[in-house]
Amino acid sequence: MRWSVVLVASLLLITGAAIGATLRVPQDYPTIQAAVESASPGDEVVISPGTYGGGVFVDKDLTLRGEGEVILAGGFVPSEDQIDLEALYGLLAHSPRLSFTVRICILVNGAHVILENLALERADIGLWATEEAEVSCRKLAAAASYWDVVGQGNAQLALEGCEFGPTIGAGLFLSDSAMAELASCTFQVEPSRGPAGTGLEVFPDPELYPAAVFLKDSARLRLEGCELSGGEAGIRGTVGVSLGLGEQVAELSRCAVRGFYQGFLVASGRLELADSRIQDCTFGLIAAPDAEVELLENTWEGCERLAIWAWRGAMVTGADNIFSGNLVDLAGYADPGLRRPLHRAELLEARYPSPDFSSLQEAVDAVLPGGMVVLAAPVAEGATLVKDLTLRGVEGLGPGEAFLSLVGGVEVRVEKVPFSGQGEVLVAAGRLTMNGVRFSGEGEGENLMKGGIDLLAGASAALEDCVFEGYVAPIRIWQGAGTVELRSCVLRRGGTGIWAEKAEDVCLAGCTISGFSRGVYLDGGSLLAIDTGFFSNGTSLFLDAHAGAVCRDCTFAPSGTAVVLGPRATFEGEGCVFRGGAGPAIRTAALKGFELTLRGSRIENVQGDALYLMSTGSANLEECSIQGNAGAGIRLGAGAELSLTGCTIAGNRWGILIEAKSCELAVYKRTFTGAISGGGNEISGNTEADLCPAYPGPPWPADFLAND
Repeated sequence: MRWSVVLVASLLLITGAAIGATLRVPQDYPTIQAAVESASPGDEVVISPGTYGGGVFVDKDLTLRGEGEVILAGGFVPSEDQIDLEALYGLLAHSPRLSFTVRICILVNGAHVILENLALERADIGLWATEEAEVSCRKLAAAASYWDVVGQGNAQLALEGCEFGPTIGAGLFLSDSAMAELASCTFQVEPSRGPAGTGLEVFPDPELYPAAVFLKDSARLRLEGCELSGGEAGIRGTVGVSLGLGEQVAELSRCAVRGFYQGFLVASGRLELADSRIQDCTFGLIAAPDAEVELLENTWEGCERLAIWAWRGAMVTGADNIFSGNLVDLAGYADPGLRRPLHRAELLEARYPSPDFSSLQEAVDAVLPGGMVVLAAPVAEGATLVKDLTLRGVEGLGPGEAFLSLVGGVEVRVEKVPFSGQGEVLVAAGRLTMNGVRFSGEGEGENLMKGGIDLLAGASAALEDCVFEGYVAPIRIWQGAGTVELRSCVLRRGGTGIWAEKAEDVCLAGCTISGFSRGVYLDGGSLLAIDTGFFSNGTSLFLDAHAGAVCRDCTFAPSGTAVVLGPRATFEGEGCVFRGGAGPAIRTAALKGFELTLRGSRIENVQGDALYLMSTGSANLEECSIQGNAGAGIRLGAGAELSLTGCTIAGNRWGILIEAKSCELAVYKRTFTGAISGGGNEISGNTEADLCPAYPGPPWPADFLAND
């Protein structure tokens, strides 16, 4: 956005048309507030060197100018006559570190005011401009404990050569329809450890996190030639420029942003950034789905993780940006045209390391689309892949912590490249093919690594003969991802082997998944598993809301439960074996909506119940064997409907146990209200009872047993 009136020029001339009287502090008036109250619109209050306590409330057109070193220390609590307290409290409610007894150093309400050569200290808020205030500042030094400068309502601010911070809140906070122009200003944010997490997520409420500059609602901001500093590596300010929820617009040119956990966090609104330098941040820019960002001729260097991360739905465009020394330049759904290549693409094959290339990214840039990069030594670098290519490791290549980011729908093949530690592959709207690749996290317990593969919306993958071990979640599939195929892969030891959120299709063939708290977790989406083994997992397969799984010729031998069915979840097993574990082998985890189908499958030697169906839903078992389990072969409760045909249930404590008082259960849970159908079943040799309540009474149908 470009507004036509240049605030810096116009506001500085506000009082110039009518030259008023000069009031001096402390020569004529003992306090600044006394001089302000005695002044007439257009007057100038000149303040002699010194430190002045209390705060200042201004509601008339004035100039406050310091001569020499002038410090305003402390503040005052505004009254209802001075500010809209309801609006103030609403704003403070989003800032838990501020109380409702907030102290303000200078409060300007609806007036045209010029501030020059003043230092604001020891207040919660340095300068607060509200209503229709128009405030111009030169050589203002604000170091309030929380917010240095606040613009609210329709306030307009022009600041030149000002210094902000260090602060734990925001150097500049704009809300409502406030507008601000800043030139040659500096910001210093109080260093911190930064928020927890990877930073790939957008904070639910960016207002809760400290930022050098924060905008919300319909605020407008222009920064030119400004410097924003957060701190050093490991101890950094949280955010440089943060755009919260609203239609705010921020324009920055010729600025420097360095030392932040996130240089820019754009939850919504529009950011225009040109001819600026973003340095030494953990994440340079994160753009949420409602964000609109334009980046022109900026330099991004030294970002520890990702220089630019764009969520699906965000519009992040631009050109001629220079990237240097970042772990990864682009990730997510940023426009591939943002970055200027480090090398002209002219080779069919490039080798790295090599004297010809200073980085893996340069080697990748040097190959033509469809070309190959041969890795001759372990690499612990990142690279953004914006073209179709192959990465191949030489024979005997050792593991490295490479971070590969696929952007723009490319197709990349990775062959025999071992990853270790935090090594990761991030795929956005592209296709990843891997063969003979090993990910070794080498972590245990709480020290599990966070590397592996992330597949975002629009991404697909085919993995063959790959090994993953020692990760929190080695394969993460996000909402909207396409088909993900694993063939002859081994996943062992970690948190969740495959974590999938509403993935279209996850296919496993000839795979082994062992040693996880949860082998596979599906939140929606579908899974097809063929000839796959699930061993020593706390839960082998957790199907959350509306998830569906089909398993054929699979083996489940968990330490806990094989399959958990959430609301509206479906599971179909054919020719499967469920063996051992604390049990149940299959259980429902919701009050309604499951669908279970088993054909030609066996459940044996479970330390608890084989099937625990204690909610509304349906179970259909055909030609199945349920034998030798320490609890019930089938435990039924609530509205579960069971169809049992041609099955054998023997050697368990109970055959089929229905939740009913007549069965004299030690723990009476949910009365059975469902129905039972089927026939031709062999139910015998169970130690407590074959059927409870006793056959042939209800709810057993005629011909339910084979020997009827």
